[in-house]
Amino acid sequence: MKRSLLYFIGLLLLVSCKNETTRIKDIAYRYSYAMANYNVGEAEPYATLETKQTTLIAARNLIGKVGQQYIDSDTPAQIEIVSTTIVNDTEAFAIYHKTTPIKDFQDTVRLLNRDGLWQVHAPLPVARKHTQEDLDRIKAEQRGKSNLKEFKFSGHLDLPETNKSDKTTN
Repeated sequence: MKRSLLYFIGLLLLVSCKNETTRIKDIAYRYSYAMANYNVGEAEPYATLETKQTTLIAARNLIGKVGQQYIDSDTPAQIEIVSTTIVNDTEAFAIYHKTTPIKDFQDTVRLLNRDGLWQVHAPLPVARKHTQEDLDRIKAEQRGKSNLKEFKFSGHLDLPETNKSDKTTN
């Protein structure tokens, strides 16, 4: 009887962990796929509030600057979740592989569990570094292509005004 009870509890734990891993993979995939295909609006439901207020606003601004011709050359994107790591009941990481007609690389997204809901947490300033690197790469790729517009990134992003007491720090 004791052995059956322990087996049952172990099985429940295994199923529970697998279910969490599946949810994390699903959220990471949906967010990464949407962003990789320049569909910021589709990524929004899978992002934390801080990510929506910073990274997604910055992404919308950048998409407007790179132009449709570049977006068309970089889509469709394919995403594969390579692995997931659950750190604890409120934090996890997912490594994904992104392939587009002009890119092929791996990256990581951090997920937070808030009130039972897993969401991607990638707020600025962490994303700002990647954003500047992306702009530099895009600009380098555009050199010599006279049919694409040149642009300069001034380091300024049009972000909404927020109350200083509402800001979080990492």
